[in-house]
Amino acid sequence: MAIERWPWHKDALLAFCLLGLAVVLGFMFQWPLAQASLQGRVTELLDQKRQERRVMQFQGVKTLDLAQAYQTWQGEKLSLWMPARPKNIRNYTSRVR
Repeated sequence: MAIERWPWHKDALLAFCLLGLAVVLGFMFQWPLAQASLQGRVTELLDQKRQERRVMQFQGVKTLDLAQAYQTWQGEKLSLWMPARPKNIRNYTSRVR
């Protein structure tokens, strides 16, 4: 009965093969992002993708950033209040004794 010298070598080989496959597939599916990171322009690419998503998601909806909202509301001398929770969440703090 022979004892294997490194009984874990088959498991390690399988793990490295799966890791290599994951890296190859990751580069294959995310190559534009990997290429942009190698060229040092990740923020530009992400801003462009974010803007494209906003155009698709908010078609016809006027959106403002916080600076624009502050200027708009201060010009009209109104208070600016933005709810942070969705409308369907009830406030249960009144039940706490």
